[in-house]
Amino acid sequence: MQYNYGQVYVFPVIHPEGANDNFIYLQCENSSGELVEVRLPRLMFQKTPGYSTPEMLGCRVKGTSADGTPILSHDIVQYVKEIYGAPEQQGEIYDFTVVVPSQDGNEYMSVIDRHGIIYRVKRPETPVRKGQRVKGHFYTAKNGYLNLTLVRESAHFPFFRFDEVCEALGMDAVERNRRQLSGMASYGAEGDAKLHAAMVHAGTHGPGKADSDSHNRLHARAWPLPP
Repeated sequence: MQYNYGQVYVFPVIHPEGANDNFIYLQCENSSGELVEVRLPRLMFQKTPGYSTPEMLGCRVKGTSADGTPILSHDIVQYVKEIYGAPEQQGEIYDFTVVVPSQDGNEYMSVIDRHGIIYRVKRPETPVRKGQRVKGHFYTAKNGYLNLTLVRESAHFPFFRFDEVCEALGMDAVERNRRQLSGMASYGAEGDAKLHAAMVHAGTHGPGKADSDSHNRLHARAWPLPP
């Protein structure tokens, strides 16, 4: 059988003796029409106890070996549709984790969902770091595919007096006077992080109820990446 690169084909799922649980095994044909066994690494959600491996699985052909055996990858587009495509899920906000932050000159970054699916998304204007949580929701584009839009939610924070902030950051009297004259804005990102950690530890600081009217949509279109 001859395969077209990038095309999705449906293959029977087989269960050979001694199979590794970290893989899905598929029965394919090589260029001579001989039946061959091809294994595909399971994604995170396919390793959960409640997941039932289908009898037939659609896979994308990303190449062939010397004898015409297909080199397969997951049909991520179909997975995204199955997981997030229900009508009642449109507009629902989900958490994602940054796995490859944007670099200077690079317009995109990569995020991963809790199912182990990675998406390539246009970077926001604000810098992000690896491991940072971001939020987003899916919508159906005109071509029928689900696109990911990142959402930045504003939150309400309690007011702190200047002396409370200085105490939380461990400033002495001299530093307090200097900061009061120059303003807290110059303290920088490190100081902000220390303040956040100190207030959370004290139980006095944390995000309040998100203001749904002040969502700032970043309009970043995303599409899933094959493994």
